[in-house]
Amino acid sequence: QSVEQLLLQGPASLPVGSTDPGFHGALLWPGALLVAQLLAAGPSMAGLTCLELGCGTGLCSLAAAARGASVTATDIFPLSLQLTAQAAEAQEHPDVSVGYLDLESAEPLPPADVVLAADVLYLSELTRSVASRVAEASARGSLVLLADSRATHRRALTEELSAAHGHAAAFEARTLAPSL
Repeated sequence: QSVEQLLLQGPASLPVGSTDPGFHGALLWPGALLVAQLLAAGPSMAGLTCLELGCGTGLCSLAAAARGASVTATDIFPLSLQLTAQAAEAQEHPDVSVGYLDLESAEPLPPADVVLAADVLYLSELTRSVASRVAEASARGSLVLLADSRATHRRALTEELSAAHGHAAAFEARTLAPSL
């Protein structure tokens, strides 16, 4: 089924493994837009591998691919994975692959030079898991770019990174560039 058909049929028809239909992943969040803008204005990513955690619409993955990266976009919701895969195909980005990844699982992160996460800090337990994943990626030498437009769990993330993982982290205030 197409993404359009799934959305028209409503939450009960979505092929997900939980009761949460994942519709929040089908929304374009400000954090994803900011990460995409930063990537678009940044240096070439040619030859780099990139991993997006909680890809949602896939905007960050598509922006990284447009800068030359080979990207793996991950999420727990099939709708998000389907949206990202269809967008990558439509925009002719063959270097974007999608895959299921539960941030709360013990499964190690796939290797990547750059790890992206945008607006994934929306639950306390998930925030602890994201902190573990940031520490994991950082320990293996990945550059981590995380945006959080809601700021609800920022303090919890930085405290968890410091207390449980010995990492110092800070958020830098940024403003979205005006739309054209």
